[in-house]
Amino acid sequence: MANFVINIIEKEIDPTGETYAEYWTAFDNFFTIVFLVELVMNMYTCGGPHKRLFWYSAWNMFDTVVVAVGIVLMSGADLGPFERLKLLRAFRVLRLGRRIKSLNKIIVSLIRCVPGVLSALALMLILFAIYAIVAVDMFRDFGNGGTYNTWDEYGNMTEISAITSRGYWYGREYYGTFSKAMFTLYQVMTGEGWAEEVVRPLLFGLYRGDALFVSVFFVSFLLLLDTVMVNVVVAVLLDKFTMDTEENESSTQIADATELLPDSRDEGKGRPGATEMFQIGQEPPVLKMPTRQPTIGSTIGNDFSLHAKLDQLLQRDEWMMQHMKKLQEQMDAFGQRLPTSRLFM
Repeated sequence: MANFVINIIEKEIDPTGETYAEYWTAFDNFFTIVFLVELVMNMYTCGGPHKRLFWYSAWNMFDTVVVAVGIVLMSGADLGPFERLKLLRAFRVLRLGRRIKSLNKIIVSLIRCVPGVLSALALMLILFAIYAIVAVDMFRDFGNGGTYNTWDEYGNMTEISAITSRGYWYGREYYGTFSKAMFTLYQVMTGEGWAEEVVRPLLFGLYRGDALFVSVFFVSFLLLLDTVMVNVVVAVLLDKFTMDTEENESSTQIADATELLPDSRDEGKGRPGATEMFQIGQEPPVLKMPTRQPTIGSTIGNDFSLHAKLDQLLQRDEWMMQHMKKLQEQMDAFGQRLPTSRLFM
């Protein structure tokens, strides 16, 4: 985090990195050495870099790349076109995801969302391409003479310049090629000046002011891509986040319940072990439920059987109470209390 703050200060007060170059270099070398020491300690903890355990973690691979780039830059070697590798220093702050548990959950959940989100994004890309192809065919020649004409409700014509500030006519700049049309449609989806700059010239200057096709084209695009598909992507993300949250809660509850159970190694040491814990008392009475829905006549005729079922329920309840009482006595013997509310979560 300190390295990230230093990078922010550097780009604020010395964007070129020339005024206080020696200070920024010293800070960068210091943090590179710190990260190198941490990486070596982590390797030693995992048994060394030759062990697969270290490389199983994506965070370890990320740390290795960041530290390797830092060492190369610290050596002062002329990297030529690879000099831009120094930009990776800004990504060091992502190492916080390894230290902060909540941030790590978010990053891991985002990574797990990638397959589902990619499917939704692929569908969005296909729809984008369809609209871009139609836009190139329909709008690329708009204003190719340098002007376009608009008509009011009385049929009066006004000539408008179609030359943009870049020196191109309107259709060529916005819809001249597939890639230009894709970018223009992306501008429409983000809502950045799309109505005045992109749509209205076509709305009033194309087809003698007949706005039906232009309106249907852009309104359907916004409804389908900006409203429906964006919400589909958000729904996929939320669904995955919810599933991960439920899995984490279940894992936490299982871990908490496991901590409450004694280890089998405790047997024979004056404390009940795991085997003894589940051998207290006898097996609970088994309640056999009817296999079919009884009729009114059969229920009246089998009233004695109904009472027998109720007796079995009472016996099972009584067995559970006795079992828990004995279990509580065993736990109290070595100074622990059994939180029953957590045991059955």
